[in-house]
Amino acid sequence: MNKTENRGGFRPGSGRKPSKNKRVQMVVTIAPETRDFLKAKAKEQHRTIGRILDDFARVDTTED
Repeated sequence: MNKTENRGGFRPGSGRKPSKNKRVQMVVTIAPETRDFLKAKAKEQHRTIGRILDDFARVDTTED
């Protein structure tokens, strides 16, 4: 049998298509104050919390 991938739908080609921007989900436990800070920063910059965390992770922390 030659089965094609439906990606969640009944008809061939139906369902959610793969995203161009590969993102992964991650669960973390943080203090409520940290969550409030991230939410406020995201709202201030009109971005998602994930994008804010991406920026924090890319900060150059090397010392000279």
